[in-house]
Amino acid sequence: MNTMNAPKRLRQWAGYVEEAHLAGRVWRAQSWRDEEMYDGDQASPEDIAKFKEIGVELLTINRTFPAVNLILGSQAINKTQITAKARTGKDSEISQTMSEAIQYVIDCNNGDLNISLAFKNQVVPGIGNLFVGRNRDPRYETVKVAYRDWKECHSDPFVSPWADAGQCRYKFWEKWVDLDALQAAYTKKKSELEDLYLTLTEMVRDGNAYTTDEAELVEEMKQIAVGVPWVDIGRRRVRPVEIWYTKPKDCLFVMMQDGCWYELEDDMDPRQQHELLVNCIQFTRVTVPKMYNAVFCSSVILKDESPSDLGHDLYPNVPFVGYVDRWGFPYGVPRQIRGQDEEVNKRRSMALALMRSRRTIAEDDIAKDKKGFDNLHKELNAIDGMAIVKKGSISSGKIQVKENTELSNAQFAIMAQSEREIQEISGANGEAMGYQTNVTAKVGLENKQQRSGIMTATLLNNYRFALKALGLRISAGIQKTWTGPKILRVTDRLTSRDKFIEINKVVDGVVQNHISKGQFDMIVTDVPKSDTIREKNLNLIIEWVKKSPPEFIPHLMNMAFEMTDLPNKDQFLEKIKPLMGYDPMEEDMTADERKQKIIEQLEAEKQIQAKKAQLEDENIQLEINKKRLENAKIEAEINKILADTNKINIDTQDKASESGRKAEKHEMDRANFVLDTTAKGLDVGEKIVGRESENGE
Repeated sequence: MNTMNAPKRLRQWAGYVEEAHLAGRVWRAQSWRDEEMYDGDQASPEDIAKFKEIGVELLTINRTFPAVNLILGSQAINKTQITAKARTGKDSEISQTMSEAIQYVIDCNNGDLNISLAFKNQVVPGIGNLFVGRNRDPRYETVKVAYRDWKECHSDPFVSPWADAGQCRYKFWEKWVDLDALQAAYTKKKSELEDLYLTLTEMVRDGNAYTTDEAELVEEMKQIAVGVPWVDIGRRRVRPVEIWYTKPKDCLFVMMQDGCWYELEDDMDPRQQHELLVNCIQFTRVTVPKMYNAVFCSSVILKDESPSDLGHDLYPNVPFVGYVDRWGFPYGVPRQIRGQDEEVNKRRSMALALMRSRRTIAEDDIAKDKKGFDNLHKELNAIDGMAIVKKGSISSGKIQVKENTELSNAQFAIMAQSEREIQEISGANGEAMGYQTNVTAKVGLENKQQRSGIMTATLLNNYRFALKALGLRISAGIQKTWTGPKILRVTDRLTSRDKFIEINKVVDGVVQNHISKGQFDMIVTDVPKSDTIREKNLNLIIEWVKKSPPEFIPHLMNMAFEMTDLPNKDQFLEKIKPLMGYDPMEEDMTADERKQKIIEQLEAEKQIQAKKAQLEDENIQLEINKKRLENAKIEAEINKILADTNKINIDTQDKASESGRKAEKHEMDRANFVLDTTAKGLDVGEKIVGRESENGE
């Protein structure tokens, strides 16, 4: 491309493109070779020619395919989930809604498929890419997540593939598109693109090819054309460049009381800027890298330099990196087992050739000429060959036919060693893949399987790191574009059922689920689905059911049913949930609605408990009053008894007094009687004495 008279910025962009193509030529060729190994196209033309020269057909025993598919299958079975965690307490309620929103965006963009494709590129060629940006088509979700082929994506070769803004100078995407589609997207550049196409077509016809990369090899393979970086003459297709790069800019940041920093952007609402400045506790001005992007095709600028409108200053391309070599370039699993797989192919081919071939040693008088020797050798090595020789030639040793079995066995032995090395290096050992194995002890099998997991741990850890970066970009896009009310349809990972969430809903002047505010961190959690783990989880839930209070059992049983693969389990659950006291309407509730329901239930329970407490107090008071009445009754009875007792005592005393008086009267009467008697006696005595006196006289 001639850019001598082009604007300075265009020359800079073109320089980035040329630099990335030239610096990545070697590792990209190696990654392309890794793709061939996975596809089964493992024999090079040179090896095929060498084996053909010695009369051996070079076979392909693709050991790379099952080793790689074990890792890909692990990712497909053991799903992961991106979860948003609030940085401050005030954002804790909205964080769950953000997690659901991220899952909604992934579902709307066939995210599971795109993530699987990017992970496959991470494992095989060593680098995959997902693009997170804005969808300009109003018919689809505004936050876009798209898969981008590694062959079409390039980046700054002087930094790590993981590097982002601040280290990486640029990243760009080159994709073949139809000329008319590009003209429809950039209508103001229609005539310039037409002239450019004609100019570049002449360059191709003159043989002025600029460079060739793997994406153009695909074009050639599809018999489109012999491509150059900017045009395809077989079909009216061109290859524009969408480039993203950073430029330093002086920016003002403020820190709020919760410790979070916010940038005072140029296009921010002045009222929001004033609110931040008034409520901040610290502000600073620093120079930071800001993201810009442009689109051009050869010498035509389709979209001039403009700041990123994605709500962040990160590159929109999320790299899925397998491993990184000593030069800082990515590579995948096939790179480390390529030599062993090629050796397996060659030794298997040689061993089979030796098994069906024989060595013939003959004296020179057995045949008349070379043609006769050739015919004899051919017949002796044929499956149903027949050779007629003179009598005694074999017994005398003039003709000796030797089998190559020993040599073949040696080839098989070395080949088996190469196969074991493939398993050890890739982690795809027989125990992990479920093949028949000599290890019979349970502990030995677990150790072998654990070793397989350890071998792939770095690869899967890099995968989770990429998902974390994906979640950060999706959340930033959500906060940038979702400014109004929106209803989300989210597929629950546990139940696989759809539920709806309403965000940015205005109720009485208050915005509920205001997702545009808040700062979040991303974590990646594993959701394993293997039969062994599922069985362990079910057994754990069964143990919980045995030991849990009755009110917990319906929820545990519902969870257990959700984890099973029973046919028509959804219909079955819909019928038994009401019987277990489980409200099916909760599945369609948002987090705030569930929280509000729980609050209402707690309030209702509090009211019930208060009424119960009040009734209990009243019952206690009634019981106390009853006891008081009973005590009063008992006291009255006691008083009556005491009164009766006192009366009896008084009567007794009265009777005793009466008896005393009677006794006293009796004594007095007796005394009086005695006195009277005595007196009478005295009188009688006196009378007698008187008579005697009288008589004496």
